[in-house]
Amino acid sequence: MKPGDEGSLKPGTAVWVWLTRLGKSRWWPGAVMSVDVRDALPSIRVEIAFGLITPKRSYRPVGAGITSTRMRFVELRDTDLNGEDKPGFVPVSLLRRPEQPAAAARRLETPGASPSLV
Repeated sequence: MKPGDEGSLKPGTAVWVWLTRLGKSRWWPGAVMSVDVRDALPSIRVEIAFGLITPKRSYRPVGAGITSTRMRFVELRDTDLNGEDKPGFVPVSLLRRPEQPAAAARRLETPGASPSLV
């Protein structure tokens, strides 16, 4: 998702969140707890639950957590698809491409716009 899409996220919305746990990064299922704006950028607080899942049976979650993340690390999830809608891409690191407020991003996308930020 991109900054500006936070209007579609409400508490309880099912999402996929990109998370690194035990040195491995992957998409984890979660639910939005809140959406805040910090430094003119949306910050999404997501509750996640992770467990042991095998092809033949699924077990109850063995752990839970809460994380705050940026929009690029969150994608909407359809709970009826049982994980088949898991995103298949790796989001770009904030170190490689920092997020910009939506207004600044729109100015940069406009042809002839100055690349300086206000």
